[in-house]
Amino acid sequence: MTNSILYVDDEEVLLDLTKIYLERTGTFSVDTASSASEGLELIQTKAYSAIVSDYEMPGMNGIEFLQAVRKHSPALPFIIFTGRGREDVVIEALNSGASYYLQKGGDPKAQFAELSHKINLAVEKRNTEEQLLLDEQRLEALFDFYKKSVLPFHDFMDYAVEENTRITGSQYGYIAFVSGNEDHLSIYSWSRQSMKDSHVPEHRKDCPLEQTGIWGDAVRQRRATIINDFEAATRDRKKPPEGHIHLNRYLGVPVFDNEKIVILAGVANKKAVYDEADVRQITLLMNGLWEIVKRKKTEDELKVAYEEMETAYEQLVASQDELVSMHKERQLPRPKDRGLGLYP
Repeated sequence: MTNSILYVDDEEVLLDLTKIYLERTGTFSVDTASSASEGLELIQTKAYSAIVSDYEMPGMNGIEFLQAVRKHSPALPFIIFTGRGREDVVIEALNSGASYYLQKGGDPKAQFAELSHKINLAVEKRNTEEQLLLDEQRLEALFDFYKKSVLPFHDFMDYAVEENTRITGSQYGYIAFVSGNEDHLSIYSWSRQSMKDSHVPEHRKDCPLEQTGIWGDAVRQRRATIINDFEAATRDRKKPPEGHIHLNRYLGVPVFDNEKIVILAGVANKKAVYDEADVRQITLLMNGLWEIVKRKKTEDELKVAYEEMETAYEQLVASQDELVSMHKERQLPRPKDRGLGLYP
């Protein structure tokens, strides 16, 4: 996977050299900015895996830049890469939330290798922390699923789609049931934000798979669909209807019961790119959801069966009472025969 890096430095030559070296490894894609203010503008429009910044820059130095970034992105890896080696600068940088502090100078090859290593360490640490947090949130969501399973089914599914959207950090989401021979999709629940932002005159809930666009690919291909550039991916595909919410990223995950796809869960417009970690979270969460759905279905079927049995029993009792009543009404009195001494 390629990590997107923002490198900020007022030395144009160093910007170019650093970009060339880091991208040679094949693991980084580097954007550059010649000032902190330009860097702040870039992070508003694009998600980065890490930021590398010089310390001494006109207008706003590297630590002031770091402090500004931390107000909006507390966990984003940030490396100070500078020729200044004063101890007070190092301490201030680390106290302000810098992931690492690296001094320029010496052998360029060794220097860039160390920078590359520090970026990888910072990104891996952030990813591990995020994964642990996501695992905790998923476990909490599964626990809440069981508590919320007493809700009416539609309310329960609305709650599930909101949790799915929240845990993946997405803007929109939906849950659809897959029926038939995996050839028919029924969207059961949209997230609240999806309904709010959509201006489609009529939301189509039931759709044959063959009539679906790119969102049906996860069922057709029987695997998760990750799209991090929606416009490019749909350039030659069926376009969404007029008034449809604008999508820039999309993730569709099929949920299996044994070998059959039973649910399609979709989320869209996460700020960062969708990856396999998102697929894992949705898969585990939706597997738990499906087990609850099956249990609720069984409970509902048992409830209906019990109610039908009670109704049948009441009808049987009523029929027996009616037969007894009819028998009593039709029963004639026995004749008296005093001569035989049968009756007093």
